[in-house]
Amino acid sequence: MKKQKILFITPPFHAGVVEVAGSWIPLNLVYVAGAAEEAGFEAEIYDAMTKKVGYEEIRKRIEESNPDYVGVSSFTCTSPDAIKVL
Repeated sequence: MKKQKILFITPPFHAGVVEVAGSWIPLNLVYVAGAAEEAGFEAEIYDAMTKKVGYEEIRKRIEESNPDYVGVSSFTCTSPDAIKVL
């Protein structure tokens, strides 16, 4: 039986302040993806913020990945972008 796949995405938020701190692995998604894999899912992370891509590129990645589920991370200032991704 094929494992169900979850694609975790960081929204493409850019405001200057976040970029000043540098590009970092989205540890929140690493932890959640690890837990998903332990539960029997295939997990993939697409860090759209660090890749500096837009919504069209995210749409293409979702189509290419063909996941069963999509999860999007968010913190307060990225909520509108996360909702738009969903």
